[in-house]
Amino acid sequence: MNLVAATATFACHWRYATARGRLTQANVTSGVIHAAHRRILRSAAAYAIALLLALAIPIPALALFLVVPVLNILPFTLDRHFRGFADPGRAN
Repeated sequence: MNLVAATATFACHWRYATARGRLTQANVTSGVIHAAHRRILRSAAAYAIALLLALAIPIPALALFLVVPVLNILPFTLDRHFRGFADPGRAN
């Protein structure tokens, strides 16, 4: 339950921070912002499914709980849009 709540809170923070370009670079498109939001929401949905699955078959639910963070750590097509934004003064 905590993972679902934490991921949903992160989605709310992301939505607030990126609304009307508040805290994003000018060259980050709305498509990239929405794709990142969908990725966050998919994690929340996977955690919710794992939570419900745990009531019936706990081993696959545990596997899902373990796989979701690993998938979030792996490089994703969105990552190339966010590389180099942390320090705009630094040369890439």
